[in-house]
Amino acid sequence: MLRIFHFLRPKVDEAQLLAFTRQLAVLIRSGVGLLKALQILERQEKNSTLRMVLTTAIQGLTLGQPLHVILESFPQIFDVTYCQMVKAGESSGDLGATLEHISGFRMRILRTKHRTVSALFYPITVLVVALIAVLFLTTYVVPRFESLLQASHSSTPLPALTRTLIGFGAFLRAHAHSILLAAVLAILGLCIGGQTQRGRLLRGKIALRLPFFGQLFLMQNLVIFLRTFGLLLEHAVPTTEALALAANGLPNAAMKSYLLQLVERVRVGESLIDLLAPSPFMLPFVHGLLVVGEESGRLADMLLHAGEATAEELDRHLERAAAVLQPVVVLILAGVVALIAAAMLLPMAQMLQLSDI
Repeated sequence: MLRIFHFLRPKVDEAQLLAFTRQLAVLIRSGVGLLKALQILERQEKNSTLRMVLTTAIQGLTLGQPLHVILESFPQIFDVTYCQMVKAGESSGDLGATLEHISGFRMRILRTKHRTVSALFYPITVLVVALIAVLFLTTYVVPRFESLLQASHSSTPLPALTRTLIGFGAFLRAHAHSILLAAVLAILGLCIGGQTQRGRLLRGKIALRLPFFGQLFLMQNLVIFLRTFGLLLEHAVPTTEALALAANGLPNAAMKSYLLQLVERVRVGESLIDLLAPSPFMLPFVHGLLVVGEESGRLADMLLHAGEATAEELDRHLERAAAVLQPVVVLILAGVVALIAAAMLLPMAQMLQLSDI
């Protein structure tokens, strides 16, 4: 029963977690004690799940538990990286500054994700609209004219384009249930397969190899990795542990798996920068910055700098993608509609030409 109630609780999304982190950081940096700050946030929190977390945290702090230990009991809200950085902030005695770093770091990552989604949303939406328009025209509009066209061309065959369009519409109508069932099964298969380790790896590899979009997905994951890894090192987290945490925070399973395989090799003394050199997931200019950071002993700073540089490069790629994809998808939609219109008008033009003769 408790699990059912937990399932029914509203989720804490990234924006709400970000707001909570920023507010807690401001209160602590203003001189408010951690316990008092949590009590203030609890009174004003509207999300019942987050309010329950705050209540638990207040009770735990009263009993002498560290904040990071309390947060670790809510892994569905606070990931390992978040808890590890809170632990580092508590150990250093500057939790407020650490929370500000977490807030700024997660804000930049969230902005990167939103920009990527926004750049892809328009072309995908237009393509979906084009598909719906084609299905509507071929299965509903064209059949209304089919008998008329057949009657008017009883002595002469219809143009090849018109026959193809009519045949395509007839095929869709005749096999509508089979096509719908196949589509549903395909979606279910992708969803179920995507929950397995092998399915996530395959999906990650395919995403990174997509023409044009693969580079965008690679740079998005690289930005998350560089920023997370750099921030963890900056907070004195050991290199191997920081590498594992940064890898586990990546949305792409293929890139995550590759980086996790490097953890043991780094642990036995191999240079991480040398291991990353032949990696298909590392951009040349980023690797150059990391080499400089390792040689100068400022690897954490260079990781953060490389993350910002990659984010700027990603923004430029997204701007170019939007500039290229928007007219392309509009032309595709216009071309499809024009093709269907031509298929309907050609018989009429042919009929008028025969009547003139």
